[in-house]
Order: sequence, then C-alpha cells, then structure tokens
Amino acid sequence: MPKVALLFLTRGDLYHAELWSRFLAGAPDAFFLAVHAKFPTAIATPWLRDSLCPPTIEGATPADEHYFPGVLSYLGYPPGCPTVRVRPVTFVDWEQREGGHPRTFGRLSEADVQQLGTTSCLFARKFAADSDVAAYWDRILQGG
Repeated sequence: MPKVALLFLTRGDLYHAELWSRFLAGAPDAFFLAVHAKFPTAIATPWLRDSLCPPTIEGATPADEHYFPGVLSYLGYPPGCPTVRVRPVTFVDWEQREGGHPRTFGRLSEADVQQLGTTSCLFARKFAADSDVAAYWDRILQGG
C-alpha cells in the first residue's frame, strides 16, 4: 500500500501536536513519518521522537525546501522513481514575506481560513506556537 511521507522540521517539540495526533490517528499505516530536529532532546511528543532522522545527509543539512527530496534519496528513492510524486504539497504565504522567509501565521483572518481551506496543497507552513489554527481546523478541512 502506498504511503504519504510527512517530514517535520522542528527546533524542539512540535507545535499543535494535538492536531497532528488527530490527523494521524485516522489511518496510522498510511504515513511514513520523518523528523529533522536541530535539538532532538527537546522532542517530547512520543510518536515524533520515534521518527527522528539522522541529523545530516552526506554531512550537510540542506534548506527545508530541499530537505524532503534529500530524505527520499537517503531512504533509497532516486529522482524519477514512479512511487514518488513530485508536486507542491505545502502551502506557503510568500506574498506577506518576513525578510527572506515566508509569513508566519499567528491569528488567522477570515481570508486566511478561506485560502487554507481551498488550496490544493496537503499541508501549510509556518504557524506560530500561539497561532489559533486549531480553532479553525474543522472549517479548513471542509474547504474554508
């Protein structure tokens, strides 16, 4: 059975771990989890801690936009492998960039909820630890 690979890039424990736990509980055998943490000892969520990746690939830690293909390669999936689908899977708001980084979502506006609910991407990033995304979870999953 094909699996969806989820890569978590985190400096410590996972923000909104309760949402991810709910999401993953629906089909636990459908996902391959990989975690890259600069501070692995700060990981408190058990299923996250159990999925830690080696800290580097060939001696270097690539930028997050390039990390996922690197992990797949490290795990033996070469580029062009028919079991790896290449498409944008993560929604990132570059319109309201913060320096050289995409926007970090804090309190969501109605427009944010609509945009997150209607994107064709499977995931979204970057959410602050105090983001209110959990309050809108069901609406976002239902299309905004």
